[in-house]
Amino acid sequence: ERWNANIYVMSPPCQPHTRQHSNQHEDLQDPRSKSFLHLCGLLSQMKHDALPHLILMENVIGFEKSGSCQRWREVMAQRNYHVGHFHLNPTQIGIPNDRPRYYSVAVLQKQEHVHGEKSGTTNSGDCD
Repeated sequence: ERWNANIYVMSPPCQPHTRQHSNQHEDLQDPRSKSFLHLCGLLSQMKHDALPHLILMENVIGFEKSGSCQRWREVMAQRNYHVGHFHLNPTQIGIPNDRPRYYSVAVLQKQEHVHGEKSGTTNSGDCD
C-alpha cells in the first residue's frame, strides 16, 4: 500500500497447477501457493486509492481451473476489477517457442457510488 504502485506484473509459482501431476485440486494447500494467496488477501484489504490500476498475470495452462484462480477471481470481483482471461502461445506472434500460457489482465474500474453501493463489472469468463 505504501508504495502506491499503479501496475502489478506477476507470475505466481506454476508447480501447483502444472498438468504433469494428478493433485492439481490440492493447490490451495500447496506451500508454493502461499505467496499468491497472501497477495490476494492483501488486495482484498487495501484501501481503494492504493489498489493498482492494472494487474498482469501469467501462469501455466490449467491455472484457470485451480482454487487459486477461483480466489483470484473472487478478489477481483470484490475490488471492482474488469478481468480478461486468455490462452496465448508465443508462436502466435512469431516467436518460435511453442509454450502455451494462461494470461490475465485486470483493470480497476472507477469507484462509483449509486445510492451508497459500488457498481462495476467483472468478466470472469473462461479462456476457451
